[in-house]
Amino acid sequence: MNASLPTLLPVMLVTSMAAVYAHARLARFTNSAADARLVRALLLSGGAAFAAVTGLLFASAPFVQAVIAATSFGVVHVPAACILALKGLRARESRS
Repeated sequence: MNASLPTLLPVMLVTSMAAVYAHARLARFTNSAADARLVRALLLSGGAAFAAVTGLLFASAPFVQAVIAATSFGVVHVPAACILALKGLRARESRS
């Protein structure tokens, strides 16, 4: 698979922002600090595993491997970020 950096870099940026958003908002929507730590640990370990596999399997150049790994790490966080965004919208609507 030939990865195109001009395509990968914006995707990496968006998925990285999703990862940051998910971790920043997670504590607000969990019942306890222990639950937040558990979910963070699951996201981080799942993201790291997916990043390692995709980075090694789908690129040969080290820089492209790093970009693919970072993108894959963020992709794992996209569903959580979407769920947290929807929960945040629902919470705002209930306050109005």
